[in-house]
Amino acid sequence: AFTVDPNSAAKVANWLIRTQDPSGGWGYQGREAKGDQRERQDTVQQSLSAAGCGSSYVVGDLLRLTSDMRAKAGDGLPPALRVVRQNGKVPTMGPVTDKVNRTRLKSALADGDQWFERNFTIQPPEWVYYYMYALERYKSFRELTLGREEKEPDWYNTGVDFLKRTQADDGSWSESGAGPDTCFGILFLIRGTRKSIQKAEGYDGLLKGGRGLPGTADVTIGANGQIVKTPFQGEAESLLSILESSAGDDLDTLGEDLRIKLSDDPATRSREMERLRRLAGADEFAVRMAALQALYSTRDLDNVPTFIFALGDPDPRIVRKARDALRLLSRKINGFGLGDDPTDGEKLDAISRWKEWYQALRPDAQFLN
Repeated sequence: AFTVDPNSAAKVANWLIRTQDPSGGWGYQGREAKGDQRERQDTVQQSLSAAGCGSSYVVGDLLRLTSDMRAKAGDGLPPALRVVRQNGKVPTMGPVTDKVNRTRLKSALADGDQWFERNFTIQPPEWVYYYMYALERYKSFRELTLGREEKEPDWYNTGVDFLKRTQADDGSWSESGAGPDTCFGILFLIRGTRKSIQKAEGYDGLLKGGRGLPGTADVTIGANGQIVKTPFQGEAESLLSILESSAGDDLDTLGEDLRIKLSDDPATRSREMERLRRLAGADEFAVRMAALQALYSTRDLDNVPTFIFALGDPDPRIVRKARDALRLLSRKINGFGLGDDPTDGEKLDAISRWKEWYQALRPDAQFLN
């Protein structure tokens, strides 16, 4: 972690306010307005506007100038979906600077949002993949400020469809260079900024509607007043022993929320992963899911045969986890098809095709099915 000087952040906020185009967007190498009247900017476009508006949300949050916007985030939502707060009170903290006009900053944010409503496209004339990276950052920080998070927003689904259409056979994307553009595409797909925000805010275990409060994990009220569940986690040795004892009933409420910390020692880690691969074939669903989740987090190609084996699991939740792991490891967005509730024939076809893909990488590969 590092500390940002509030005075420096305030200068950034004021510069962003002064360089916003009258239309609400941002241009290249901003031309500063002399007074309250905005100055017309050069080359106002989607990528630069996403960067400008996203940065405005960042400094607004950093300087606590937009906390009252988050406090109103539940307005208009059904009671079951509103943010839960202790004693009905909204936790607030005042701004850390008086060097930024809050009204002007909020006006900049509102006008930037409206600019995107009018000019949104997923495929601008240039810098497409950098734009997608900037768009995801802007939307994520906007969600943070407003306190609302859509599971599958339209802008994201549109971007996923675009990336599916434009991905090359080798898994890359390229407009201005395969290396950076592929990185930008992946960061968009995994919602990289949102994940970073969740970790920084300490609510990586956010409860989902309808799942209730678990009895096997700690539940707290986060800084923003939202219910937060701490994932059940621990060293691999102790948790693997629990899994191997087939104490499935104690794990049923955890599912994917179990976090197993593997050893940093290569030899020990290798033994732990071998135990997890064996547990992927356990009788209890919770044990299989916990093992796959731990293997999924390693991003290790050695686990591909285990994930291919899991594609034949009778529980569609296990199949989906294995499918998603293979898509991630192969960098193939669609993988080889396979919907959320596939038939036995579809699973067999996917298993065969994934085996062919893996054998092209490792001709001596051995499979479990």
